[in-house]
Amino acid sequence: MTSLFVEALHHRIGLLNPAIYFIADTGGYRGRHAALRDITAGDNWYWHGRPGYDQATGVGVWDVADFLEALYQLEP
Repeated sequence: MTSLFVEALHHRIGLLNPAIYFIADTGGYRGRHAALRDITAGDNWYWHGRPGYDQATGVGVWDVADFLEALYQLEP
């Protein structure tokens, strides 16, 4: 996915983790075109899924097209 992001943005993106967590913290789960799909149910025998970031599912699942749009919005 990151190779496709680099191709679409026309530059290297470097470490993607700060962008993922920034998008998650600033409304990445909200709206019709949410960049992230939250997983709120289930567990991994120890941690349980809940809204937002959790130890079982992290930030959730990317909607790749909408995540790319969120990356565009982070451009200076």
